[in-house]
Amino acid sequence: MPVYANWKSDNPHELEEIANSPYYTQRINEAQLAEARAEAEAKGEAKGREEGREAVARNMKAEGLPIETIAKLTELPISDIEKL
Repeated sequence: MPVYANWKSDNPHELEEIANSPYYTQRINEAQLAEARAEAEAKGEAKGREEGREAVARNMKAEGLPIETIAKLTELPISDIEKL
């Protein structure tokens, strides 16, 4: 949280100066970067889990397990399993 978050002033020019200060904008940029990084990590983890389930489903299909069983165990749609 920026140091200026609780700043109280009746002077709008002073508040504008604070809002445009390099420190304040740097803190905002750092927060946006952290949020973007967390979102990217979450998307990457989700994609990795999906790819893992597909790999398991592919192996199960190669072993001859029924598609309905594969769908139940991997929680993948039957249409996706049929495409593997």
